[in-house]
Amino acid sequence: MFRARSFLFVVLICLAWAARADFESAVSDFSAGSYEMAAAKFKPLAEAGLPTAQYYLGMMFEEGHGLKRDDGLAFFWYRQAAEGGDLDAFFALGQMYALGRGIHKDPMVAWIWYDIAAAAGHRLAQIERDRNALQLNAMQIEEAADLSRAWQAALNRR
Repeated sequence: MFRARSFLFVVLICLAWAARADFESAVSDFSAGSYEMAAAKFKPLAEAGLPTAQYYLGMMFEEGHGLKRDDGLAFFWYRQAAEGGDLDAFFALGQMYALGRGIHKDPMVAWIWYDIAAAAGHRLAQIERDRNALQLNAMQIEEAADLSRAWQAALNRR
């Protein structure tokens, strides 16, 4: 039994190391402008549930880097990344809701995502949240703040 656990532990460590190497290679390709190669490397990592790879894939769909531009798929991957706790994905979802890209425009939901990003330390999120608040009344901001706190609590429990 102990040997089986030890073997499983070693296998998991090796898989994590390989995933990290694949991710670093994908980021390197992205930084070098080799977007098609980066997308091919990010996709399996994103499908396996790596939030940062999901964020990159969303950004690549949103900006058309190496992939056909598709706001719906960008939104999908950003949402996956946000559910995994990716800071930049929180902000990206705020942007998509604020602009109505890939999803219907909804200033209140945008406020929520910006607030979650701001609470997690995203440097532009507070500015965008406050700018977005100009479209909301006090009751909507209060409701959005409650929903933001609930999301943050759920993310912290993970």
